[in-house]
Amino acid sequence: MQLPRGATGFRHVDSPPLAPVDLRAFKAMAHSVGHVLDFHPAGPTPNFHLLTLRLPSGDLGVVCHASLPLIAFAPVPFDGSFLSRPDLSSSFFGFDTLTAEALATPLARADLSLLDEAEHRQIRHWRPATVGELLFNHWD
Repeated sequence: MQLPRGATGFRHVDSPPLAPVDLRAFKAMAHSVGHVLDFHPAGPTPNFHLLTLRLPSGDLGVVCHASLPLIAFAPVPFDGSFLSRPDLSSSFFGFDTLTAEALATPLARADLSLLDEAEHRQIRHWRPATVGELLFNHWD
């Protein structure tokens, strides 16, 4: 799995800014899936938006990277683990839905060649073990 520049949410001061995801589209798609109970926006930390949906099957967290069109599903409350929900993936058009298996990929098996030096410094400092820990983090 090759991770794009901006995957950590960090960038070198001289690198081009990271564009934010289309938050309006993300929220609209979430509303089409279920009742939105709660929304916590990304900030300096965490580097992701977290939305809680009420579905007939129970509450579900939807995690959206702040600057890449990547989403993942998670238990509520969010504990850093992820769920695979292929039945909901197509509801978030324009976003790549990551499976629990992909997010559990050991970081040593991921291609980090597109990340800039600031991101590599953060990785060396925080030492994430998996792709999920790198993409959806609380680093400051």
